[in-house]
Amino acid sequence: MAGRTQFHDDDDEPFVAPERLGRPATTPEEFEKQVVLDAMRLAHEQILAKTVSSQVLTHFVKLGSSTEQLAQEKTRMDIAVAEAKIEQMKQADKMQELLGEAVQAMRSYAPSGAVPEMDILEAGEEFEAIEQY
Repeated sequence: MAGRTQFHDDDDEPFVAPERLGRPATTPEEFEKQVVLDAMRLAHEQILAKTVSSQVLTHFVKLGSSTEQLAQEKTRMDIAVAEAKIEQMKQADKMQELLGEAVQAMRSYAPSGAVPEMDILEAGEEFEAIEQY
């Protein structure tokens, strides 16, 4: 097991981290993950050997702070809100499309001239005005 770092979990039972997981990186994202993993391992080894620099130690202390955890949670929530807004816009576009199809269907059932010509965009605007009430 030479060259491998032993870690301890909450139960204080040691386990060994693998030196390299799987195949070499094939994408920039995989390469970045491998580099970060290597840097984390090196930092951990330095912490255990008590040779860690103050900058590295400060970095990991800040990562564990409640302020950093709150900032990360806020970022996750912001992402969730953005995703919800995107989904809502997609649903609004689909509703606009369905409304246009409904207006076209109504026109096909009405006698000619009985339904005034209305642009689909106008129908959507009327729908949005109704939704507000």
